Amino acid sequence: MNKPLVPIFFGFDERFAKFASVAMLSLIEHTDPKRNYRIHVLHTDLTKETIDKIISMERRNVSICINDVSKDIEELVSHLPVRDYYSPSTYYRLLIADKFPLYNKALYIDSDTAILQDVGKLYDINLHHHLVGAVPEAVMRLEEPALYSKRCLGINNKRYFNAGVLVINSKKWREVKVMHQFIDLVHFYTFHVAQDQDYLNIICKDDVKYISRSWNMECIKDWKIAEKKRCLIHYAFAPKPWHDIQALYSQYFWDVAFRSPFYMDIKSVYASFTFEELAKEKRVALTVFEACLQEANNPDNYLNLIQRRNEEKEDSEEVVDEAGMIAAGV
Repeated sequence: MNKPLVPIFFGFDERFAKFASVAMLSLIEHTDPKRNYRIHVLHTDLTKETIDKIISMERRNVSICINDVSKDIEELVSHLPVRDYYSPSTYYRLLIADKFPLYNKALYIDSDTAILQDVGKLYDINLHHHLVGAVPEAVMRLEEPALYSKRCLGINNKRYFNAGVLVINSKKWREVKVMHQFIDLVHFYTFHVAQDQDYLNIICKDDVKYISRSWNMECIKDWKIAEKKRCLIHYAFAPKPWHDIQALYSQYFWDVAFRSPFYMDIKSVYASFTFEELAKEKRVALTVFEACLQEANNPDNYLNLIQRRNEEKEDSEEVVDEAGMIAAGV
């Protein structure tokens, strides 16, 4: 029996294409030769030269489709109250289910990754009725983010997931209108810490199939996972390997990078990156922690606004009930 086609989505801009090529090539080099894969690249500004280099990575069992989603982004943003706050890449994973109705299930993978195993295994995970399959967010183990998750989002920090690697139940996303829910939420509240990841966690709350950490090894610590069981490295929330060759798990990136059609560009970025820039990149975590605390203690944060709205709704319903009783002469 033939295994189903594996559709995989990446989303990136011209600036990030060189690094994304390593993620894509690492995926391609670990595919099952007896199975077919289709990589979709969502973008708004890739040049012909860049597109040609990406397409050159195709294999007999791996096709690459370049999808310009500029018009889709413009249409989506036209419905939002804040037009320029988020970058186009914020919306890429939200577009997948509706723009590609051919698929009832799909993978989304961030471009700052290195894939070490066949993603067909990830795709084959049974989601049952869940909206999404994902790995818990590693950063939420830390004090400030954990407080943010509980006080601002109303989500147990151990159940908040990282949206950089997703198994999407596209059929159910369309059924429950995830995009419409996202638009409604943006009208209600603007998140500043994790943007679309926060929105997805609220929309998918209690409807997540949690996946093994091996499929999203975020580089905030050295995970005690045997070499042979490591599936996907995610260079999130840490210095990128193309900036710091000493970065955690950077060897997986560079082992593939020299075979990328963008290798000379990547090498140039590494060579020109200064110690001052690296120090600044390492300080990003502190900025995120500060934002987490600020939002956690904000009296007008998302959870507080929701609770007040629910209280007002209950009070309003009590007044209506009392008025009805008076009118009935009770």
